[in-house]
Amino acid sequence: LLENEFQNLISELELQTKDDLKKLLKEQQIVNKYINSRPGAMALAQDKIRLFTVYNQKYLQNINEKLQS
Repeated sequence: LLENEFQNLISELELQTKDDLKKLLKEQQIVNKYINSRPGAMALAQDKIRLFTVYNQKYLQNINEKLQS
């Protein structure tokens, strides 16, 4: 299920302009910093945080690849 949603997000990147991709990249970087620095994050299940981090890194990588192409 999670992988399907991730693939849908990746597919939607094809439809975005470079400016939109830049904005999305910036937003995702902010979210990544927020989840890793949030004091309450320690209360969250660490496996869920790791899973978010893995998928967010893949997403960031895909956005960067689209920006460079």
